[in-house]
Amino acid sequence: MNTEVFVDKIGVYGIDECIFAAKFTREGPLCGWKWSNELFDTMFKGNHSPLRLIVFEIQMKIPCYISNMLCRHSIGVNHYVKGSRNDKINGDYGNETRDQPTEHLMYVNLPELVHILSKRIQPECHQAMIDLCYAIIEQLKELKTFEDKRYGYIAEKIINKVEYGEDE
Repeated sequence: MNTEVFVDKIGVYGIDECIFAAKFTREGPLCGWKWSNELFDTMFKGNHSPLRLIVFEIQMKIPCYISNMLCRHSIGVNHYVKGSRNDKINGDYGNETRDQPTEHLMYVNLPELVHILSKRIQPECHQAMIDLCYAIIEQLKELKTFEDKRYGYIAEKIINKVEYGEDE
């Protein structure tokens, strides 16, 4: 059985929009809030709704059955799966296998990403799903090298929450 998983890319969008929405709900659009680690910590710990504006784009190549498991998550996430079934291409029905690699693109907001990783990294999950979670975490670590240090800070918070259950 093929259980190899590859996470090709992770992108992050919406940090400025998140801060704007947080300002708007508390003080109005003209208040002087700017990004700070303390502000993010407060929002992250309280699961403040503007965090849903921070979206991760995750491109991966995973077995078909893992893609099906991921697609069961439907709140705060959009999935796009490239079809790889032979019967759609040349009429050869029944040649697809559940472990056939498929390309999967997932746009997921920050709270749902934490939820997916926290739930799917558990020992009772299929090993390939656990491997995928750790592959995503490895890609999150790469965000620390970005020029914009906010990405690395957010990634560190997600990793600590998923691996250690820490909010702080």
